[in-house]
Amino acid sequence: MTDDPRRPPAHPKGTAPSEYVTSATGDPSGLTDRERSLLARLAIHNLQRQFPGATEEDSAWALDQFAEQGKSHIVGDQQDVYMVVNDQVHIHCARDWQRWAAFQVERRNDSN
Repeated sequence: MTDDPRRPPAHPKGTAPSEYVTSATGDPSGLTDRERSLLARLAIHNLQRQFPGATEEDSAWALDQFAEQGKSHIVGDQQDVYMVVNDQVHIHCARDWQRWAAFQVERRNDSN
């Protein structure tokens, strides 16, 4: 979608927009799957911090329950992205930081 090598496309040309999202309403977020994954990881860890003793699995399950009830969604604009859970902002990321963090592996030439 972009010729800027520092900013990967939301999805490679000729592929589905996301392996996670099959349908959505409203404007497309333009988030890559890695950026969505980063939001999910941040949400899971945030729940773990809020509820000491909760495991990653417990937190992921709780977030899945909210998503199934339609009480979890991603909103944002060109500057910021928010994960809203049960009408409360659960995670807020600046879009430039989110893209930077999601693609650190390539910048470091790591294989992990």
